[in-house]
Amino acid sequence: MHGWMPSAAGGTRQRLKPGAATMRSLEKNPVMDAPRDRAMASRGRSPLARARARAIERSAPGRTPAGGEPIGRCVPLLLTSAAGGHGSRSERVVLTTLRKMVGTRRAKYGTFLVEFASPGIGQILKAAGCQYALLDMEHSGFGFATVKRLLRYMQAADLPAIVRVPSRHYHHIARALDMGAEGIMLPMVGTAEEARRIVAHAKYPPRGHRGVALGIAHDRYAPVRSPAAALRAANRRTVVFAQVETRRGIENVEEIAAVAGIDCVWIGHFDLSASLGIPGDFDHADFTAALGRAARACVRNKKAYGRIVPDVETGIAAWHAGFDFIGYSADAWLLRDTLRRGIDDLKGALRRRRAG
Repeated sequence: MHGWMPSAAGGTRQRLKPGAATMRSLEKNPVMDAPRDRAMASRGRSPLARARARAIERSAPGRTPAGGEPIGRCVPLLLTSAAGGHGSRSERVVLTTLRKMVGTRRAKYGTFLVEFASPGIGQILKAAGCQYALLDMEHSGFGFATVKRLLRYMQAADLPAIVRVPSRHYHHIARALDMGAEGIMLPMVGTAEEARRIVAHAKYPPRGHRGVALGIAHDRYAPVRSPAAALRAANRRTVVFAQVETRRGIENVEEIAAVAGIDCVWIGHFDLSASLGIPGDFDHADFTAALGRAARACVRNKKAYGRIVPDVETGIAAWHAGFDFIGYSADAWLLRDTLRRGIDDLKGALRRRRAG
């Protein structure tokens, strides 16, 4: 539930130019990104991590949005390469699974697939630098047969895949996981009770009630010698993303983030702005306040925090506002915009040549 959007800061008022130093700072692990910081781990978080958390925690209660409770005020968080420590060992660690990704506050980069399901798409995304792909079933028109093929393409590229299923119903969640989704994203999560129900649908007993079928796609068709071990491994492997994209979800975001088994809070920015009565106004105080409240909930509960961004500038601003899962645009929009820029540049160059 994202859609396209203008290049808004989405959580901070400040525009940032993506210079080389700033881009390098995005790659850093804000928890342990230098030997000095790792040495301090036994005494708590690193200075950079503490600074980032303090900036989010300084978000003070703001004005009350029309018809709702105070949400809070989001304070921009500005971190640059001044922190030092580039090229550290932790910076070079490859995050190969979603489970590893949600365990760190390092920035993770991926994109949405809403249109293209060709056999090479996983390799293309991996070659472009994606660390994960998000396969959208909510707005794309992709059916389960298409998503099952896409999951094989992602496996061939060793690219972790999140499937955003079209609803929170058990049969959508369990089917996507049985087909091999490593992560599952659920739209319109509004309460902690809904979040707990989602986790129960996604996990095998004793943590939940997911139905058991072994030796199929999610096991890569390998024979399973120990069912008990296989169920435990699947429960550890499966990552759950709760999409918070309504006023109700923001009002309950602290409780949602506190639910065991919810690994990431993902903001559906367009639906959230519409629910707040300010559709598409991503600089509005109510919207930035909502992001600040969600960011604080994620910090307090040690949960990942994600959203989609349309461009580099918005992605940098999102990182400074506390997001660590950064979904860079989507396949259809990337092709459209790149092709448009190239054709416009060609037209301009040829016009100048004719005029000369």
